[in-house]
Amino acid sequence: MNDNSVSVQLEKFYQEYNLGEEGGNKLSFVTIELGGLFHFYIPNWDARRKAVLRHDIHHLITGFESKILGELEISSWEIGSGCLNYFAAYLINSSGFLLGLLIYPKASFRAFALGCDSKNLYQLHISDQDLLRESIDHWRSVCEFDSKKIPKTGVKVLSKLTSHIALAIIIQFIIIVLSPFLIAFHFVQYSKLKKRK
Repeated sequence: MNDNSVSVQLEKFYQEYNLGEEGGNKLSFVTIELGGLFHFYIPNWDARRKAVLRHDIHHLITGFESKILGELEISSWEIGSGCLNYFAAYLINSSGFLLGLLIYPKASFRAFALGCDSKNLYQLHISDQDLLRESIDHWRSVCEFDSKKIPKTGVKVLSKLTSHIALAIIIQFIIIVLSPFLIAFHFVQYSKLKKRK
């Protein structure tokens, strides 16, 4: 198998960041870790599973790490390059997008602007198997991503940024309203894990 194939590179990526087999994508819940100090469990629904494979490949395409800054950058890049057609991706990215603009504004804005000048895998109608077969370089070319490119920052990008900030704030408000259910889910999963140990 080609060493630069997505499947080989993803396996290395999952090992490097200790994300488990297939990035934990087959689990019924996902552990959200904040700086190694706090763990929170959320449901791993089917739409999220489908989005996460593309999200992880985007990390490989862009070179954004799977650490706090890199996750905030990839959230901004995916929103900038367009992920509304994958609502699970937009839902997850909206919080990283807003947080990134607050704590790493320069890096997050640059990632968003690079996204505005790129495409992403959410826009392609392609099977997971076909995604895994090709090389990272192939998908980088398809997405027209160049990390050395100086991103455009004109009125169009700023207008797009403003509209996505507004939409992301609305989504975060809805998440806050639903948070009692997410907290209940967290405690159910946590108690199941404790019983297994």
